[in-house]
Amino acid sequence: MSMHEEIMQQRIKRMRELGKPTTIERGYCQIEDGAVYECYFPKQRTFWNGWSCPAGLTAKSLCDFLAVSLEGRSNPADLELCTELLTSIVPQVYGDLTIYGIGDGLIWDECTADGNVDAYRAEDAE
Repeated sequence: MSMHEEIMQQRIKRMRELGKPTTIERGYCQIEDGAVYECYFPKQRTFWNGWSCPAGLTAKSLCDFLAVSLEGRSNPADLELCTELLTSIVPQVYGDLTIYGIGDGLIWDECTADGNVDAYRAEDAE
């Protein structure tokens, strides 16, 4: 099993451990490009990024993220990254809610709907 496959298996296991709709909550995150995406986080979380804490995007947010992420990619290295991103998407169903886990290791910040990350950083400093 490759390192990528192991990471994906761990991520799938982590998302499944959440299991019940009451274990996740709606929020917003900014991913590397600065755009704000609606997503769901585990209610009990102590870590903030894609390596340690899964964030599941809504269908609309997933499409918005992919449109930004894949735009203008044409060199071989970019195409490889795009393929890794597309194959890392993990759908998870919580009752009537489906969210999509995206590639591990993406840098994201929890924020408000208007992109204010400072409110959450202040809580982390306490």
